[in-house]
Amino acid sequence: MLEACEHWAVQHSYSELRVRSGGTREQAHQFYLQLGYENIKWQKVFKRRLT
Repeated sequence: MLEACEHWAVQHSYSELRVRSGGTREQAHQFYLQLGYENIKWQKVFKRRLT
């Protein structure tokens, strides 16, 4: 599927493709790295329960 997305993006003159993956999905992160993607941002989401 990513290959199809990359091909579409090139055909439409995009210069890059970004994917997002949740912080706990370490296997997915490795998958993207193996395909040549680079991690460009670390983001955390914080919450506080209110009672």
